[in-house]
Amino acid sequence: MYQRAIKLPNINDVYAFHKRINEVSCDVDLVSENFHYTVDAKSLMGILSMDLTTTVIIRAITNEEMIMHQIDQIIKDMHIEGDMK
Repeated sequence: MYQRAIKLPNINDVYAFHKRINEVSCDVDLVSENFHYTVDAKSLMGILSMDLTTTVIIRAITNEEMIMHQIDQIIKDMHIEGDMK
């Protein structure tokens, strides 16, 4: 399983993230920092329903190195890495 903390501090980052994450060929979720709320990361409405003032966890159920690298590259390109607590 792939899991990283990210921050989506503004609406432009949300739209850009949504566009890029839809290119990933596996299911990807966003999980609230307290793990009580999970949405499909490929759903723009789902992302917008989250409290984006805090760090969220991006989670993908995959062991494929290529997919994990692709998600890492999206995070790196967008400068949205957050702190995992």
